[in-house]
Amino acid sequence: MALSNIYKPEANKFSHLGSDDDDDSEELDDEINDSYVKGLHSPTRNAQKPLMPPNRTTKIRRVHSKPWCTTRACFVFFVWLAFLSICVSGLVLLILRVVNSGNSEKETLSPHFVKTVHQHRKESSGDEKYILPCDELSASKVWHISFPKLMTETAVRPNDINQDGIDDLMIGFSTGVDGYNAPKISCDLYFNGTYPCYGGLLALDGKTGQEIWRHYTMHEIYGVNCNGDLDTDGVRDCLISGRAGVFQAVSGKTGDTIWDFGPQESRDTNMNLYTAQFIRDLNSDGVMEVLVTHGGDPLAEPNSPQRLVGRLLIFSGKTGEVLNWVKTPDERETYFSPVIYTKKDGLELVLFGTGGETHGGALWVVSLFDLFHGLIENSKPIYKDNYKGVMNPPTLVDLNKDGTVDIVMAMFNTTVAAFDGETHERLWDFFFPESETYSIPAAGFFNKDDVPDFLVRYNTGTGFPVYFYANVTVLDGKTGKPLIIPYVKTSSMANTSPLSVSMEGLGNDLFIYWVSDCIGHEGEGGKFEFVEGTNVHEQSRADTCKLRYNTKSFSKLCIMNEKMGFPGKDIYYSENFYDIEHKVTENEPENKGNSKQNSSTQSQRKRHVGAPDHGGYQRLIATGSIMATLGEENQHEPRDSIDVVFTTYWQYPAKVRIILPEDKACIEKYRKLYSSQPAGEDFDANVMKNEELGIFDAGDKAVNECLKKKQKDAENGIYTSQADYDIYKVHFGSLTVYRFTIKCKCSNLTPSQHCSRFLPYSQQGWGGYMGSLTNSYFVPRKKSV
Repeated sequence: MALSNIYKPEANKFSHLGSDDDDDSEELDDEINDSYVKGLHSPTRNAQKPLMPPNRTTKIRRVHSKPWCTTRACFVFFVWLAFLSICVSGLVLLILRVVNSGNSEKETLSPHFVKTVHQHRKESSGDEKYILPCDELSASKVWHISFPKLMTETAVRPNDINQDGIDDLMIGFSTGVDGYNAPKISCDLYFNGTYPCYGGLLALDGKTGQEIWRHYTMHEIYGVNCNGDLDTDGVRDCLISGRAGVFQAVSGKTGDTIWDFGPQESRDTNMNLYTAQFIRDLNSDGVMEVLVTHGGDPLAEPNSPQRLVGRLLIFSGKTGEVLNWVKTPDERETYFSPVIYTKKDGLELVLFGTGGETHGGALWVVSLFDLFHGLIENSKPIYKDNYKGVMNPPTLVDLNKDGTVDIVMAMFNTTVAAFDGETHERLWDFFFPESETYSIPAAGFFNKDDVPDFLVRYNTGTGFPVYFYANVTVLDGKTGKPLIIPYVKTSSMANTSPLSVSMEGLGNDLFIYWVSDCIGHEGEGGKFEFVEGTNVHEQSRADTCKLRYNTKSFSKLCIMNEKMGFPGKDIYYSENFYDIEHKVTENEPENKGNSKQNSSTQSQRKRHVGAPDHGGYQRLIATGSIMATLGEENQHEPRDSIDVVFTTYWQYPAKVRIILPEDKACIEKYRKLYSSQPAGEDFDANVMKNEELGIFDAGDKAVNECLKKKQKDAENGIYTSQADYDIYKVHFGSLTVYRFTIKCKCSNLTPSQHCSRFLPYSQQGWGGYMGSLTNSYFVPRKKSV
């Protein structure tokens, strides 16, 4: 059954188009793919009455019509009937003559002509066995551009802001001087006095990669949604969210602030905000509203008992006024980006999660009506975890063919689960023991059935932020069981979310995913632990390849399908682009103090800043995006290529120490030696105390003795630790943005077969973080492909 109620915030209504008839369902899929994708971005606004409960009854009014056959009407009717009868008779005679002529000439038709017609009929019938999957892929770089001193954890969002018909790129960023109560002088020292200078949003030309404008904010931006036109200028605007209470609506055309979430009761500058959603107009001003979560406690240590209570807020899309806000129903923290979907009866439901890395929580559902009116006590839990929170947004896709999206969740703690969107009953689940994830499953047709499958990633270790290795596999959408065993294993974690590329034919889709590993130790994943007392911030920024194996880390962006299997083809390999990413230049806006916070490419100059600082490592957090190949933006038929845009950034690691199994043996040896010594000048009580507690801290002589050589080896490196942070000696990394074109080939094709082609961008099912439309929906597949 076709998806009958995909949520359409732009139209301020829902699409109840479901039908049990197959032909109607196919028309529905066409309408959803075309009208929804276009309508979501349209500047047109339809005013709507304030939010009311859904009307669940249907009134049928019977209309009694007048007799149709008056004297004049009957005369005209019979004249036309006689005329049509003559025409039909003539047409039948003509067809019979053509058929007879065709039979007499049948023997003269060439075998090639007959074969070609037969082949065309086979291909046009949509029979899957005549469309083969790619078994050869090529990737070529279109352009790249680097931004020294910038980093990113956000997804790339397509948005045609210069209206040249080519989607441009919107990228949130942070700078190396961001922090709580960061001194203003850092902006003078490193960003030519531009204030604020701590984070923001970049707009890049999709054709060339050149900067169009730059918008600065008070803190890092990592949540971006550019799917609504709030100022009705014909260009989609962006909701940007980030750390320390930063949340703004930004004009896509100019980069100016439309409105800002300023100081007020509903705002807590200790908490962050996450990827926001455009929702339908609730206050009848003709402009969509905005839904977002406000939570997190970045300054708290793991397992600390007190956490800040998360909040859900609804903003006026026109003015930025908070229409209402509530605390989470269980009064726990939240890191979850909310999403909204509708049931078949039209009930609008909001999904949100609570809890964190070390605190339990739940997946909750509440009606938009109740949320808007502050009735958060009417929320119901779909799933609970008493130990760890629910932090990752869902993938919304109809698995059981009932016309309503189902909810596929990669829980932070070990479990991937699917829930019925109508009943919230669990459909299936699968577990990755002792593992955690920050990644959203990517949906795509991996095997030959008509239910989407899911590429998932889990990191295995003792728990955030200590992970020994990562696993990647594909789960069957029907059963939840893995389709790939053994999993792809790497020694380092990557917190990016995968993408899928929609292709002609079931079972031909491609998955795009990142891997991070250690050169010469691929897939080993040995155990380790940090020296006791190392804070979480520095643990999460440790170069574990250097610490464990004394080697470099590397990253790859891979693409694969069922035919090729894992790992597939490399789109990008970090070692091949090291020189590009480590060039030491910086961009300096000439127009200091620009009130609009924008700097064009034409007004920038580059200068050399001295000898290069070698080192640094890549952190993989950001997610790229699928885009139409340049020059094919307006094509609506399958193509031979498609583009992918993505970001990389490197930074200097934190200066930390870890303890390996062989280090523990050394420490135990020294502890025995200390225990046999009489209490004297060299006696260290911490050694005996730590042995009793089973810990290894920096004040332990045995620990320091065994790690002495490692610490000496690290003295010559460049680090960015909190303990010795100096505002006058900040070591920056660099952000690089890439655009690649991917092409597909098939080997050993027979004359009756053709190679699967890339579906047009409007039909890409999961082309970005939280889906192609930033609302967690997997775009339904047309039946004709």
